[in-house]
Amino acid sequence: MRIIILLLVSSFVHAQQCEPEEFRVVFSNGELTTPKQAFTAMNELALNLASEDITYDLAYNYSNDAFIKLLQTSDQRLWYINLAKLVYNWQYKVNTPELNQHVEKYREAILHGQKILIISHSQGNFYTNLARQMLSNQKPTITMKGFGIFGVATPASHVGGNGNYLTNHLDIITSIPSSLPANWTLKQIGSGKIVDQIGSIPAHSFSGTYL
Repeated sequence: MRIIILLLVSSFVHAQQCEPEEFRVVFSNGELTTPKQAFTAMNELALNLASEDITYDLAYNYSNDAFIKLLQTSDQRLWYINLAKLVYNWQYKVNTPELNQHVEKYREAILHGQKILIISHSQGNFYTNLARQMLSNQKPTITMKGFGIFGVATPASHVGGNGNYLTNHLDIITSIPSSLPANWTLKQIGSGKIVDQIGSIPAHSFSGTYL
């Protein structure tokens, strides 16, 4: 995935015709991710992109009560199945105080001439899609040309702004009816053979699989 993200970031910077220091990469975490885990993922993302000229930031999403209640089950796979039903039926609303803070941060960065690419993992894609919608509806309006989204293992049916996404063929997120289909086949680095032996839950890991 490192190569894919590098190409995406490079093409995004080139398309916006901006200097590297005017570019901000933001990581948006999924549900049930602790602040420490989210910061670790952001730092690993920065290490993989290996650019000191890019500003890195975290848009931390606190876990929704509806998701926390699902933890009552001890079967992790069942947890994801229930999660799939929850998302598909849209029985929860992405409406958190921190979302407004994220939007204001994005707006301020854009007004100061920065271009933003948000890399969203799992349920973080719902938050990011909504953030983009909120940002585009604010008055006075600002240009959305420099605001991009790259979805990773997204359960959503689209990526805001027609952005790109990456979901591997083993990811459990593909069991969610509304999710975008897998578009990446996991392969061994050395032999190039297709990977089938890891479980669908480990295949969903941002740091363990997608980086």
